[in-house]
Amino acid sequence: MKPVIPYLEFSGNCQEALDYYCYCLQGEVTLKQYYSNSRPTELISHAELRAGPLLLMLRDSEPESASGEKKTLHRLDPNLMPARLSLALEFDGLMEQQAVFDRFAERSSIVRPLMKATWGSRYAEICDPFTIFWRLNCAIVV
Repeated sequence: MKPVIPYLEFSGNCQEALDYYCYCLQGEVTLKQYYSNSRPTELISHAELRAGPLLLMLRDSEPESASGEKKTLHRLDPNLMPARLSLALEFDGLMEQQAVFDRFAERSSIVRPLMKATWGSRYAEICDPFTIFWRLNCAIVV
C-alpha cells in the first residue's frame, strides 16, 4: 500500500488555501485544473501541491448545475462532516520545524505552542485559517 494522501476540499477558496500552503510549506503547485462549467480560474476541480516528500491534493466543492442541483454530496455541510481530522507533519530537524511553524503562525491560531512533549519530541498544534488542524512533530536527538 502507498502512503495516504490528504485531499482537502474548500468552499470556493481553494486558490487562497493553495497559495497559503505553498508559502507555509515552501511547496509548489504541480497540477491545477478547473471545473469546465465555472468561469476560467475561478473554481479548482483538482490541484496538487508538493513540498519535499509531502503531497497535498486540494479542490473546491463541485459547483451547482444550471438547475441549481449539486452534482455531488456537499461535504462542507456541517451535518455531513466526518470526525475532526488533523494533518501531522514529521520533521527531520528543529530548524525546519521552527520555520514552518513561524510561517503558519502568521495567520493561524496556535492551539499548542512549540514545546517539548512527553514522548521526547518538540511538538505544536495549530489551526489554520481554513480550520485545518496541523500537528508539527520533530524528534529531539540527544
